[in-house]
Amino acid sequence: KESPEKLKCGKCGAALITAMREYERFTEQAVIRRTEKKTLTPEQEKLYEEALKVADLVMVSGKDAIRALAGRGVGYKTAARILSKYHANEDDIAREILNAERQYFKTKRFWK
Repeated sequence: KESPEKLKCGKCGAALITAMREYERFTEQAVIRRTEKKTLTPEQEKLYEEALKVADLVMVSGKDAIRALAGRGVGYKTAARILSKYHANEDDIAREILNAERQYFKTKRFWK
C-alpha cells in the first residue's frame, strides 16, 4: 500500500491541520484563542487538546483520517483504532468505518 496522501495548510503550508465538523464552532474558537496566546477555560482547553489529537491523526494518516472522521459517530479514538489496522485497499477502510457507524447507532441510546 502506498503511503497516505499528505495534507498541508493552503495558507501557510503547515502539516499540522485538524478536521472539524461544521457545527464545532467552539473547537474553532478554542484553537484561535490558543494561537493568539489567550488563556483558555478548562472546557476550551479540552477542546483544544482534542483538536491536537485529530491534527496528529490527520498528519500521520492523511486523507484516510479525514474519511474515517467523516463517519457518523466516529471520533478520533475510533478513527485511530480503524487506521491502526492493516487495510489492503480503500474498500477495507470503508468497511471498517461502516462497522463503526453501525456500532454507534446500536449503542448511542445507552450513552446518557
